[in-house]
Amino acid sequence: MTTLSTPGAVTLNCGGILADHGWLKLFGGGTADMPALVDFISGVEVGRGAALCGVDVLGGVFAINWGAFPGEHHILWYWAPDTLDWEVCGEWKHIDLLWAALTGQMDEFYADLRWPGWQDDVAALAADEGYTLTPDPYTVEGQDKSQVHKGVVPMAEICRVMQMLTRPGGLFAKTSPRYPMYWTRGRHYRPDIDRFVTLDSLLDVDNPLWPQLQPLIEAGPHQVVPPDPEVAKRRLEYLESGVDTGIGAMVYHCATLLVDHGWLRLYGCGTADRSESRDLIGGLARGFMWLVGEDVLGGLYAINLGHFTDVDSGMMLHWSPTTRQWHPLGLTYEQFLTWALSGGLDTYHRESRWPGWETIVETLPLDQGLIDRHPAPMSTVVRRCAAVSSPDHPYPMTWSSN
Repeated sequence: MTTLSTPGAVTLNCGGILADHGWLKLFGGGTADMPALVDFISGVEVGRGAALCGVDVLGGVFAINWGAFPGEHHILWYWAPDTLDWEVCGEWKHIDLLWAALTGQMDEFYADLRWPGWQDDVAALAADEGYTLTPDPYTVEGQDKSQVHKGVVPMAEICRVMQMLTRPGGLFAKTSPRYPMYWTRGRHYRPDIDRFVTLDSLLDVDNPLWPQLQPLIEAGPHQVVPPDPEVAKRRLEYLESGVDTGIGAMVYHCATLLVDHGWLRLYGCGTADRSESRDLIGGLARGFMWLVGEDVLGGLYAINLGHFTDVDSGMMLHWSPTTRQWHPLGLTYEQFLTWALSGGLDTYHRESRWPGWETIVETLPLDQGLIDRHPAPMSTVVRRCAAVSSPDHPYPMTWSSN
């Protein structure tokens, strides 16, 4: 992305743009209340290669197609709150959206979603606020916008509700693509605990987990790849997991955790070089399971999010390159961390190891693994594993060969 492009120019020159009376929140470099455009590159579940470039006050999302959708690259797509589906925006590109939004030419596009007097209503919103409509816009009763009840809520709550409707097990999971974003700035309202989550509340906990893990890390053949503090904070806010949880502790305290001479690579907040390090946010994007790590053979470690009905949600699974299947580990993620750092991998992977494996594995960079005991690019390792996977035991990992 360069400043010769409109996404690059907007990212460099402003935190974001509140356009058309504030109806549209167009992402730029990010602010305390608005996400950055770069946070949402490849954020679309349908495939790699898209950038979410803006959201409206109802939760509708604009995405620039870089290969995630069929058709021409750079064309805009819109996730519509009244259909709960993606639709192509004609021949519009990012520059066309900017022009239309900044010159007041969005009325036709939003003809079915706006109500009389929306301009004054929307202008009073804060940057991190939007509207819920009752009845919902995707219902027959909600089509007459002049009769709906409007409620001002944080954008984080709007995005969370859309996620709940379309995630696996959600009301529209089988009929609609998954909603593509979370709101990662400003106020994060958690309806389950009826309060707003802040970075301070995620850090100020009674029983942080990292002090319990640190002695195990220091006592064994493990290595912490240190995080960028600002990236770690953003990832923690995004996931809304306190540092008293395994996810929160890993995201905040490490970019990657190399376990047992580097045999297992557990994701944290990731490194600046995405080609060499995964992160827990990318792992969550799979939807039906949460990838939390990989090993040098291409084995995957994940938290079950409901894909496997015979395994409790929240329990750990391992995809084995030997059996080409997912196997339950009988551990929560926090238990798994303790188990792996306490030597559990040595017994579990006994049949896959050989005398002197440690010497080879310790020298591998993060973008390399092993094939037949010899170093190989992780892109090749991942491609081989994906090729032998099955629909019942999918291999939800990709790795760029660039």
